[in-house]
Amino acid sequence: MRRKTQIDDMNRRDFMWKTGCASLGVASMASTIWDLRFMNAALAQTSGPITDYKALVCVFLFGGNDANNMIIPTDTTTYNTYVSKRGGTYSATNLATLAIPVAGTTGLVSTSYSNGVNSTSTANIGVLPINPLISDGHSYGLHPSMPELQDLYNTGHMAILLNVGTMVYPFQYGADSYFGRNGRAKVPQPYQLFSHNDQQVQWQTSVSDTPTATGWGGRSADMINAAANGTATVSMSVSLGGQNTFEVGSTVNEYSISTSGAPAPTGSLGSVGAVGTQLEALNDLIGYRGSNGTAAADQGWTAALDIKAIHPNLYEQSYASIVRNGINSATLVNAVNGALSNTSPVFNNMNTYYTGSASNSNISGFAQQLRSVAKMISGRASFGHMRQIFFVQMGGFDLHTNQGGYVNSAGGLLSHAGLFRDLSRGLRGFYDATVAMGVATNVTAFTVSDFSRTFPQNGGLGSDHGWGNHQLIVGGAVNGQRMYGQFTDLAINGQFDTGTGRWVPGTSCDEYFACMARWYGVSTSDIAATVLPNIGHFSNNLTFL
Repeated sequence: MRRKTQIDDMNRRDFMWKTGCASLGVASMASTIWDLRFMNAALAQTSGPITDYKALVCVFLFGGNDANNMIIPTDTTTYNTYVSKRGGTYSATNLATLAIPVAGTTGLVSTSYSNGVNSTSTANIGVLPINPLISDGHSYGLHPSMPELQDLYNTGHMAILLNVGTMVYPFQYGADSYFGRNGRAKVPQPYQLFSHNDQQVQWQTSVSDTPTATGWGGRSADMINAAANGTATVSMSVSLGGQNTFEVGSTVNEYSISTSGAPAPTGSLGSVGAVGTQLEALNDLIGYRGSNGTAAADQGWTAALDIKAIHPNLYEQSYASIVRNGINSATLVNAVNGALSNTSPVFNNMNTYYTGSASNSNISGFAQQLRSVAKMISGRASFGHMRQIFFVQMGGFDLHTNQGGYVNSAGGLLSHAGLFRDLSRGLRGFYDATVAMGVATNVTAFTVSDFSRTFPQNGGLGSDHGWGNHQLIVGGAVNGQRMYGQFTDLAINGQFDTGTGRWVPGTSCDEYFACMARWYGVSTSDIAATVLPNIGHFSNNLTFL
């Protein structure tokens, strides 16, 4: 009889958590109810094999990013409108404004490095000019917290999509068709339009007219997984930002890990010190003989302890097998995660943006997520992946109060400015890592958020829930240094405004995502039938990839 396990000597909560993580496949298998609109996902997969590598990285800005201060019009007439509605010109006597000063304005600014090294000096506090290759009649700049992305845009590796949002049908006449006024038919609007939870889900599903259990990333994975990833045992959809709907498919689901790697039982098979570890205890429970089927692989095993012998019930066998596969997957993920050091030359630029030193890896939590994505990309051959999808997130954008413009009178970054600095450093550092790994043209990162914010500031030096938003697309394959979509006229209660500066989108998120799905290799027919079922309502002519 095999030795008695030593679970009593372990942390039971930790043990059960890791056991649960290993068995998530069973939970998904038992609880998933397929949405009938997407059942053909299992049948209409892209023919293969796919031999080139590509990855999509969804960067979700939770809370509703105020992109009115991320992309700023700088032509005189439009900029003056911007300043007047955002609280007036910033000055020593007017700090209560969201408006960013004109390019070249100087003031005190703190470097605010993540390693705790701070210094304050006179620096630019004005709009950072960008230079689109094709003019739409406006000139633009970025928030002064974003010099890394300013350079990335001006060198052609970032594109900007203007005024995009969740939609069911186009609002061809702006607010007229939103309100059904001036003789225009009223167009159906997204469900629970200004609700955080509902809009977060709709951005991840790209379905705004009905509840949907799967995300557009997951449905894309369903279409392409078999052709691209063959018999890979680790999911092609990896989340560093926790559970999400974006990566949930009918046949492919997210594999959620932390920046430290995948949760796994402690210990190893076949080592003297392994006796009594979490791994040994879990193997006792599921009846696993060892990685090579011999007693030498796992001390104490006999042939009588085989999974099938211990578990005659087919469901128990399935559970035990999936738990074991989960452990194997975690082992592989953690090996890949540990293969690339945090101070590897791949991350020199990222570390420098955050700490001022290439050898210091004390970067933000957001950047750590992106660094782990880079590590998973570097291990694509070990996983057997030719296609990968990632999800990362940054919170804190629900700034009804104390949002601010850029800096306070002492040079300290205000709330929104700090988020933008982190976003700029993280996205640029990640792009530089893909360049260092030789995969920049194979990886596309893109931002999404619940919605934008109201254009006029509110009484709390913040902004409230809006709608149409601006988004960023970063990567070596991007047709960059261009503006896509249509900028609004910034008129309160005008043709683009539902009221209080909530912009009616000129481009749907379906069109945004369709461009990426095409680049990713999903067929036009699968995009229309399964991945983005409402895409037929829109013109679908974006070309940023």
